[in-house]
Amino acid sequence: MPLVNAKCTNCGATLSVDNTKDALICQFCGSAFVVEKAINNYTVSNSITANTVNIYGDSNRDFIIRGGILEKYQGESLKVEIPDNVREIQKEAFANTYIEEVKIPNSVVKIGEGAFFKCEMLKSIEIPDSVKYIGYQAFAYCKALDHIVIPGSVERIEYGTFYECEALSNVALLHGIKFIGEGAFACCRNLKKIIISANIQWILSGDSEAPPSCSYRYSAFFGCPNLTDVTFEDSNDIPKFCGHFPNSTVTINFRREQQLQLQRKGVCDYCGGKFKGLIKKTCEKCGNIKRY
Repeated sequence: MPLVNAKCTNCGATLSVDNTKDALICQFCGSAFVVEKAINNYTVSNSITANTVNIYGDSNRDFIIRGGILEKYQGESLKVEIPDNVREIQKEAFANTYIEEVKIPNSVVKIGEGAFFKCEMLKSIEIPDSVKYIGYQAFAYCKALDHIVIPGSVERIEYGTFYECEALSNVALLHGIKFIGEGAFACCRNLKKIIISANIQWILSGDSEAPPSCSYRYSAFFGCPNLTDVTFEDSNDIPKFCGHFPNSTVTINFRREQQLQLQRKGVCDYCGGKFKGLIKKTCEKCGNIKRY
């Protein structure tokens, strides 16, 4: 039976069809199509060389969208602009594709589990202020992604969200984030710098505002040997990250004026905690040695 490539004239899915048949049923959308037209549709579609696809409304053939939920990306563009009627990017919608850039519209509030899992060519993505939730392993194994800014609108970054993003070197966590799961940035081996904005609530379980222990096994930054520069905008956030920096040479930075104010008060200039001990004074809150 001779099989040739075709593209469904209804949903745009790529198919292998028997060119001796007059009509067939699409295995993806369940609708009937004329075989000759589907073959021509594939030929025409694959002659387009543009890298960027901007598709909106009912004419959209590169996305499966139902009720504002983007269920699957099935296009071939390297640079993708998600339609602005999408509210949610569903589980594994872009997983294992070769996209390089994605523009997410301000309509999106949720990025689902594994939404961009193993998008190994993904270099750039901008998360808009509308997003409130980023799911489990949403960007795991995105090996080309080199920086990320998480806006304060994001209330939850789930477990392993950026796991093993090997090229990731810079992360900014902005004011408003409430939950960061275990291993969220684990095994990002080239991660060097993190900026943490004020008043992030560090939560590893639903009932606790601090990690159950300082074990690196539960660290959000486990397996990040090159992480050496962490900047806090508020020193009060430092104790919340106890045990989450696996490299003992990490330099903790925050605003100099805050540091001087804490020194004048005779408290720890890392976190504001009280010192204990007579000869070697250490902070009873974060464990750092008095340095002034």
